[in-house]
Amino acid sequence: MRLEYKDYVRNVVKSYLGRLNKKAIFIKHYNTLNITLDEMLPEEDNNHFFLFHEFEINSMKEAYEPFLGWIKVCYDKFYKDIYSPEEFVAECGVYILHRQVLYDYIKYGKCSRHEEVLMSEYFYEQEKMLESIYAVFRYVAKNHSVIMIMSKLHMVSYSTLRMIHYIIDKVDEIHFIFTYNDIFFVRDSLKNNWNRLIERGENENMILEWGKVENQQSVELEDRVIFDMSRIKEVILKAWNMYYTFALEDADYYLEMIYDKINKSDSKVSPEDKMEIYIVYALTNVGLSNSSKVLFICENMCSLLQQSSNLYYEYMYNYISAMGHLLLIDSELSDKYCRRCREIAAEMGDELLDFKIDVMKCMADFGSFGETFKCDKFFSVMPEIVEKTKKYHYDNFLAYLYVYAMRMIRKVSSL
Repeated sequence: MRLEYKDYVRNVVKSYLGRLNKKAIFIKHYNTLNITLDEMLPEEDNNHFFLFHEFEINSMKEAYEPFLGWIKVCYDKFYKDIYSPEEFVAECGVYILHRQVLYDYIKYGKCSRHEEVLMSEYFYEQEKMLESIYAVFRYVAKNHSVIMIMSKLHMVSYSTLRMIHYIIDKVDEIHFIFTYNDIFFVRDSLKNNWNRLIERGENENMILEWGKVENQQSVELEDRVIFDMSRIKEVILKAWNMYYTFALEDADYYLEMIYDKINKSDSKVSPEDKMEIYIVYALTNVGLSNSSKVLFICENMCSLLQQSSNLYYEYMYNYISAMGHLLLIDSELSDKYCRRCREIAAEMGDELLDFKIDVMKCMADFGSFGETFKCDKFFSVMPEIVEKTKKYHYDNFLAYLYVYAMRMIRKVSSL
């Protein structure tokens, strides 16, 4: 059976590569057979650039897996002798707020970001992240016919499905080859996007079928994530990468399971690792505007702080609690937590942490949950806030100041 499957796939791929008359092809099957890239390709092919990935069962996926890893592959293969990672993402036209996120991933496998995400912009930046990731592959595809091959697509994550939907709508030199098991159970949170992708494949005659369902019965197979708690730092890294790339639904899905595991009495996870998980889990739900979940997580953070004298963790507890109450439009309680943040920042001698409270309070004054350009009010800000904004290079926040506090900025600029 494996040999038959391999031969079938190889012939299908050969035919598709000869024409590339469709954006994608889907090879549907009803078993768990594996196939490698070498087995899939009919012969040595120098006309296309192949990117191959096989999803693993029972594993925590990466954000947008495998697209971020493929960005590094493209950079290493074609551009590392021409551009630095910073120059490369700029050359690709990546959205400016996402450049550090992607070039840090290329360099370290770890995403980071200098300027905090503004509470009003999570959804906007999530959409822009799709554009940023696509911008890299669009740039590569200017000089190379890119073939993205994903085996065992039925184990895909939410963020990856969204990325596939985004790219598959584009007219470019990027094409997909998918294989998937049609009897595999796709979890409920993925079903809408999964069904939409498969329906598109059916409507555009992209789906090819191999084999048949034995006894006409569907066997429910499910991708049940198994966490190795001895590798908790890897979990934390993946979760932060999801947060910084706005794969928030994925982060929430995995962190909910991890959160339950580490709160059991027999958990051997260190207090520091627990706090890291609480922080990224709570921030993820700030991004998802889930205030009740944010504040529930903060309760556990508070309990854990009783075992620690780490001022930064205490700051983050108060900082996130303030955002949770802002989501509830509870400015009085939010102010209480902001005041404590300022006290901690002063104790730590960290002016940037204090400035982050200025940003949060300004955004609350500006009505950070409304539509920015529909606001017809102007607000005054202290000149030193404008100067701090420039000092810390919070350029996105500075744009908000120009929109909402333009009168004051004009006065400052004229000084």
